[in-house]
Amino acid sequence: MTYVTDSPTIINVTRKLSKSDWSTFCQKAYSELSSGTELDSSDHMADFPNKLYNIALTTIPKSKPHSRKHHTVWFNDDCKTAVKDRTKTLHKVKTSLTTENIEKYKIIRAKATRTIKWAKRRSWQTFVSNRTVATFRHEEELAPRSSSFKLF
Repeated sequence: MTYVTDSPTIINVTRKLSKSDWSTFCQKAYSELSSGTELDSSDHMADFPNKLYNIALTTIPKSKPHSRKHHTVWFNDDCKTAVKDRTKTLHKVKTSLTTENIEKYKIIRAKATRTIKWAKRRSWQTFVSNRTVATFRHEEELAPRSSSFKLF
């Protein structure tokens, strides 16, 4: 069973609410929605969502649907270039399957894996080096008590 509606279909649309122009949104909403038509009119009520949606389209920017942003501490520019090179080489292998491209892909894949592991290891080392005994004791106080495990 399908329903046909006049309202715009919104599927997985994310908006950058922090970058929206709210003053312009309010001005446009006031000017377009406060028209002299009757409030009881069914056409006016049916047009309301469409008008509001069109105002939002012009004043609230959309974000990219498939953002590949990495929110990890260890993912740095070296990791980014390594993953990019690995993806490019994989695409070459898929487009032209030759032994030379396969060997090149294996080498670049190994370099990317090594780069990512090194970045993770380095990030962990800097994280642990910033810890002190006072930090561990504070975390132990915040953690739930367990009789089988104690830090100090």
